[in-house]
Amino acid sequence: MTTTPATEVRHARIEGPGCLLVGAAERGLAGTFRLLVHQGVGIEWSAGDRRKLTFTRPASACWMGWYSTRILANGWEPYDQPHPAAYASVGFRKLRTLDLAEHGRLFRQMYSEPVHKLLVAEATRLVTCSRDSIREEIATVLRVLGLPEPRAAAALEFLLPSTESLDHLHDVLGLVQSLK
Repeated sequence: MTTTPATEVRHARIEGPGCLLVGAAERGLAGTFRLLVHQGVGIEWSAGDRRKLTFTRPASACWMGWYSTRILANGWEPYDQPHPAAYASVGFRKLRTLDLAEHGRLFRQMYSEPVHKLLVAEATRLVTCSRDSIREEIATVLRVLGLPEPRAAAALEFLLPSTESLDHLHDVLGLVQSLK
């Protein structure tokens, strides 16, 4: 596992299968990220403050995240959120949600999308990991966001069901079978 601010990545090549979490988080407010399951990726400096991810074969991507009640109170769709930690390029109607009462709401995209290239903003973090450690990495993100432990465990199971059922998530992570 490697956690790196996007600003520190100039050029890198990750050969073979793996996972990336690409997103932003602010403790107590919101966190949004894309889970990308890939067969290899190149990371290079692009124009301005962006990094370009180019996948060997199309990656399978799905948005996940958490909003505090403060973000939910503004009533905006994820694609209208001005804060980087709350922005996702999909609307609520394409998301499965889990209400956490006073702890906000979790969301997960209901289907995966193929991604060939992706521009990553400077403030975004990249987490690279194996298929075996992806649940641990998502659990770390939930702790960084400040979700209390009983809620964090339920949140992890909602966002990415236990490893035993990971193979059955073809509708969410289309390339998982090819990572075996």
